[in-house]
Amino acid sequence: MSSSDSTNNEYEILMTPLLCNRLVKIEHKIDKLEKNYNDIDSKFSIILKKLDENSRIWEENKILYLELLKENKKLSVKNMELLNENRNIYLQQFEQIHEDNSDLIKNMSEPNSEARTNNRYWRTSGNNTVMKPPSSSVSDILWPWGSSKESHIEEPDSPIQ
Repeated sequence: MSSSDSTNNEYEILMTPLLCNRLVKIEHKIDKLEKNYNDIDSKFSIILKKLDENSRIWEENKILYLELLKENKKLSVKNMELLNENRNIYLQQFEQIHEDNSDLIKNMSEPNSEARTNNRYWRTSGNNTVMKPPSSSVSDILWPWGSSKESHIEEPDSPIQ
């Protein structure tokens, strides 16, 4: 071998072709391992970068979530105050209705109460409150097609049975 072919001029190795082939195969395997290592390292770097980004996003979301919880708590307290206020108004109105109903029941149970006598006089005090019988007879109302003098109203057909 010439000195220009060798990488190191001081040493020259003489070997058999089998040994040379074996060394070439080992070099190919080392190159392949190096390439695989570089691929794995680049993928691992990408994974670490994604994890860092996700961790940052999770921290931001955590802060936002805590702020929303605080806001929700404020709204819940405000809603509870409004509900209690509405409940108090409702209870006052309910008590008033209950008092009014008890007054009505009391007036109904006493036959000579002032409200009943006033109501009785009011019902008979005017012209419009007097009940008058209808202008036609009761038989006309109950059997309109049979009792009138003009029999232009015909009896309807009976339903199919």
